[in-house]
Amino acid sequence: MDKYKIPGVIGCIDGTYIGLQRPSVDEHMYFNKKGYHSVNAMIMCDHTYKVLAINCQYGRAAHDSLVWRHSDQRRLLQERFVVNRRSNAWVLFFFSTGDSGYPMEPWCITPYRNPADGSSESTFNDVHSKARCIIERTIGIFKGRWRILGYGNRGRYHPTNVARFANVCSA
Repeated sequence: MDKYKIPGVIGCIDGTYIGLQRPSVDEHMYFNKKGYHSVNAMIMCDHTYKVLAINCQYGRAAHDSLVWRHSDQRRLLQERFVVNRRSNAWVLFFFSTGDSGYPMEPWCITPYRNPADGSSESTFNDVHSKARCIIERTIGIFKGRWRILGYGNRGRYHPTNVARFANVCSA
């Protein structure tokens, strides 16, 4: 709130790849658009770069919206909203905003699509984009600290173990 003037934000969410060697089973489920095998990790952090949640149970072939739709974080936010609609709790969402696979949800704040230059929507998108740096830096710190999860690494582990490693490292 102090830095970006968006009240009630409890965290930021984005997705990242955690690379792995080609799995022997269901290989196609782990092949990503960058040309290597990975799990699709959804990470939620707060303003201090603390990882609040991580979900690595899906291969990269699973779309980000599927990971989000089946996440515990989404379910908790939905329950919180149903109990108290006036509760001011938001997450800043950084998955592809041009993607129609994401439902509009009252607890998620995404940038506006194609705002006019100089409009209040454009100004908001600038602020939202600056706030996005928090989750990007968190992912960078996370992968830098735990090299097994880092960029370009392809651990020789089963995807389930890679997800476990990510969960332990985030704790």
